[in-house]
Amino acid sequence: MRQNRHNLNIVLPGPDSLDLEKSSRRSGFRNIQPAQWAYARGRRLGFTIVELLVVMTVATVLLSLAANVAQDIVQANQVTTAGETVVDELRLARYTAITRNRVVEVRFYKPTSLNAFGEESGVTSLQAFMFDQDNNKATPVREVRHLPNAVKISEDATLSTLITAERLKNDWKTGDEQIAIGDAGTDYTAYRVRFLPDGSTDLDTQQRWFLTLYPQNDHKSLPSNYVTVQVKPSRGNIRAFRP
Repeated sequence: MRQNRHNLNIVLPGPDSLDLEKSSRRSGFRNIQPAQWAYARGRRLGFTIVELLVVMTVATVLLSLAANVAQDIVQANQVTTAGETVVDELRLARYTAITRNRVVEVRFYKPTSLNAFGEESGVTSLQAFMFDQDNNKATPVREVRHLPNAVKISEDATLSTLITAERLKNDWKTGDEQIAIGDAGTDYTAYRVRFLPDGSTDLDTQQRWFLTLYPQNDHKSLPSNYVTVQVKPSRGNIRAFRP
């Protein structure tokens, strides 16, 4: 009996092939070809147009909110600085009147010309003057103090009793002439308060005297962001109030 012998070439899977097979089964992509692997991989890492639009919308809203908050903080700081400027000038005037035994007058300036936007500038600066012994010649104690550009003093009589027709300076004379203030020159209106050598003022003791500072772009009758500076007429004490 003749035995048939057949040559069988059996190829056993190598370790690398077995690992690839197991990995493919576990990942659920057994039948995906290499090109399909790259495509699927790109799909997982990318973003759709809708997703990008949502992200951009959210980022725009957050930036807008941050800008509004930053603007409010800047305005609040400017109003605070303006209040400190007024308080500092008034206290300097009172101190000078006491130590120099002279009458010292603080003037609040309002340019009558319009600003670059065609609007009234409002009361935006002040300056202290010391009179001589005869109260004839007035000399500046220091240079004009300007408020921050975005802040002004209210001219509403209910918010600023110091900025009314009663406090207008209209007794200009030789030795006490109008001086030029910046671009306005002498084209301005001045309101005044005087401190006497004993520290008191020339204000009526039966009234309350104060002024209010607020942002120029706040047109409400009662601003939400403001500083009120009060002057006690009998003693000349100065206080600032902030909401």
